[in-house]
Amino acid sequence: MKYIIQFTLILFFTISLHAQDKTVVEELGMDQLTEKQKLEILAYAITLKKDYKKSLKKALKKLSPEEKEKLMAYIDKTKGVRKNKSTKPTIKPKGPTTTIEFEKTEHDFGEANEGDKITYIYKFKNTGKKPLTITHAKGSCGCTVPKWPKEPIKPGKKGEIEVVFNTKGKRGNQVKTITLTANTSPEKTMLRIKGKVKSANQ
Repeated sequence: MKYIIQFTLILFFTISLHAQDKTVVEELGMDQLTEKQKLEILAYAITLKKDYKKSLKKALKKLSPEEKEKLMAYIDKTKGVRKNKSTKPTIKPKGPTTTIEFEKTEHDFGEANEGDKITYIYKFKNTGKKPLTITHAKGSCGCTVPKWPKEPIKPGKKGEIEVVFNTKGKRGNQVKTITLTANTSPEKTMLRIKGKVKSANQ
């Protein structure tokens, strides 16, 4: 089964590449792909041109009815997943919105030793005319933990967000993000903390 599928895929790609140089095929690295990856590429290629369907039918003649059924079922499933992958519309926050302004949205801590906990406070101001409510703040990984004010910030008032970056298990250049969700427009605000972490063995 494995040999037949590989033969089918290689034949299919040879046809789809038309008069292109053989080096292009080699660059695809077919021998380095898993069987699942090859099937995914095949499923995508089918959607590109109608001519491919004719080529596919010829290639599928080499498969048994059972093998053909399994392959086509996988292709249909993969195509369905691709059709469902669409860009979700931006959801506007409910209720009155305001604006937020940070003194700085990125902090470079320079260098730190592995295991250090880097703490930084991002200061902001509600520059709008409505109370500012931060509903959520999330770090890009569990090593970056933000603390934010749970009470609404009145117009013209200031607030702080404390971020703690735990460098345990981290080495080299690091860039972590903190995403805030609030009744602002746009709803999301991104903060960054970056620097270099030296290995504990150095």
